[in-house]
Amino acid sequence: MIWPANLPVIALLRIIHEKQESIGFRWLNLSRRNFFLIITCFQTVFYWLPGYIMPVLSAFSWICMISSNNAILGQLTGYNGLGMGSLVFNWKTLTQDLGSPVLVPRWAVNNLLIGFVIFICLLIPAVYYSNVWNFQRMPIATSLFFKPNGDILTRDLKGIILNSNITAADITFDCTTVVTYYLVLGCFVALVVHTILYHGTDLLQQFRTSLEKRENDIHCTLMSKYHEAPEWWYISVFVIAFVLSVLSCYYGHFMPWYYLFIVVPFAILTILPTGIVEAKTSIPMSTLIAAQMLGAAIFDGNLIPTYTFMIYGYQLSVESKSLIRNIKFGHFMKISARTLFATQLLVTIISIIIKYSVTSHLLKTVKNLCDHTGPWACSRFDVQSIVIATVGKQEKKRLW
Repeated sequence: MIWPANLPVIALLRIIHEKQESIGFRWLNLSRRNFFLIITCFQTVFYWLPGYIMPVLSAFSWICMISSNNAILGQLTGYNGLGMGSLVFNWKTLTQDLGSPVLVPRWAVNNLLIGFVIFICLLIPAVYYSNVWNFQRMPIATSLFFKPNGDILTRDLKGIILNSNITAADITFDCTTVVTYYLVLGCFVALVVHTILYHGTDLLQQFRTSLEKRENDIHCTLMSKYHEAPEWWYISVFVIAFVLSVLSCYYGHFMPWYYLFIVVPFAILTILPTGIVEAKTSIPMSTLIAAQMLGAAIFDGNLIPTYTFMIYGYQLSVESKSLIRNIKFGHFMKISARTLFATQLLVTIISIIIKYSVTSHLLKTVKNLCDHTGPWACSRFDVQSIVIATVGKQEKKRLW
């Protein structure tokens, strides 16, 4: 498991701390450090173009401009459509979902391209323009939700659902969202099968192999000189965190505490298959939708427990993989496992104190916080979670 996301960080540290020879181009007699500084300055100046001067260049749908009144062309090539052929000049826009393409191996990029062509360029237009489930009443791709007659459900949906005045029959999804949910669920099934078939033997072997016995790996040979962080350190942190979660759920009335015995195993089971993909390709595999739908089915549409379950199921997986990636970074850089453990634990505690203090201060001092009509909108608490909770409630009743 390479964890490609660590490689540019290691390269940067080497540039800063090691004496490097000039880059091997005759016309570019620069040290690696000077080359890095020049590119950094260039990127800083260039970002003003799509980020401030011409925001349209963040994703420039040039094909759409050929015939601006053509609805089909706009749906297929527009930024708020399927975005085929759009030119992206904003690095943040390019990397916000799949990470840096520079770090993704070529075979993984080819897989992404094939999947994009099959599902985005072929499947979604075929489903939409054949008007399956009357999808043509809505845009081909959108983050909004609709009533069955095609009217938009606005942010007021939150208050309506909390008052139990709306059911799943009152909500309609757009074509892209529906296909996405089907693909996500199918992806997890394929991921589990792939992990068992392609990595099952290696996983069993690794569980029985120590660093000292892996003499063919120079990194393991060098790291075996350090003392490992004892397993009971990790177990102790887990037990303390689990007890704190129980107390938080019980006294904060977020969700019944015993459901932690469901959400924690869910997160544990998703770490291995999704972590293998991320460790080999640097492409993040999100468990957000799966945790969201599972929580909605369990809690019968009750919003707060559903959202709490979703956060635990998703965030546990994300942070665990982040810890593993950092441990691999220490493995590459030959940092003692005990030093790395202590450092990460200390930084985590400090960040918790700062984040909780800032959040508490904002809740006490800012009026109408998270009111979508005001200046302090909370984008991460969006309508989607409420919709899934409502759909989960109705589907559970239908199944029973």
